[in-house]
Amino acid sequence: MVSAPLRPGDVKADPGALEEVWSSMLSEFFRHGELAEECALHVTCPHCGLGDIDQEFVSAGFRHVTCCSCETVYVSPRLTDESIEQLYSDEYYDVLYASSEIPMFEQRTRLIGHGKFEQLMDLHAGARPGRVLDIGAGIGEVLEVFRAEGWSTHAIEMNAVAVEWLLGRSHDEVFHGRLEDFDAASQKFDIVMAWGVVEHVLDPDDFLGRAHGLLAPGGMFVSEVPHAQSLLVDVVRS
Repeated sequence: MVSAPLRPGDVKADPGALEEVWSSMLSEFFRHGELAEECALHVTCPHCGLGDIDQEFVSAGFRHVTCCSCETVYVSPRLTDESIEQLYSDEYYDVLYASSEIPMFEQRTRLIGHGKFEQLMDLHAGARPGRVLDIGAGIGEVLEVFRAEGWSTHAIEMNAVAVEWLLGRSHDEVFHGRLEDFDAASQKFDIVMAWGVVEHVLDPDDFLGRAHGLLAPGGMFVSEVPHAQSLLVDVVRS
């Protein structure tokens, strides 16, 4: 039995509930304001592998440190792989996440999707419609613009409700899972995107290598991550 595609009106927005549930879910891994020992994993720098650290600040209970060698900012201790799997497998959170995004799809496409599309066209001058992959596509507001402009659109997304939404938007391919599990043997793309994704992966070097391997000759990879020296991070540090 095939269900009808989701529409914006099918889901009610409740961003307040999303934040509340996320905080409640995270609290299960903490004891007295710190990560519980059985859930914590102390790690070295995910980029250079060294363990000397400087500067630190705490956000949402997580300790952020700066590598003395390459100045990468990362979280240590972090949640164990098992704890992360438990956290992201929560079906209730899947529904709440999508409920905060889907009702605003048209507005997000106008404000976010078009802006990022135009930004990429400026960077990739002369680009003609080809194949584009969005890793961590969410509900696909950026892909929506590419599709309307004649591109072959492909998505990788972990959230089950977001995947259901994407499947109803006439994209050429929607993969439910992680980049590591994506069959890339014969896949090549003119543009590979990862908006707000790299800062969440456990091994960014491996992630970037896999993304680079998906590029066609002359292709472009684009990513957006928080800037460690930005005003926003300075506010969090304070």
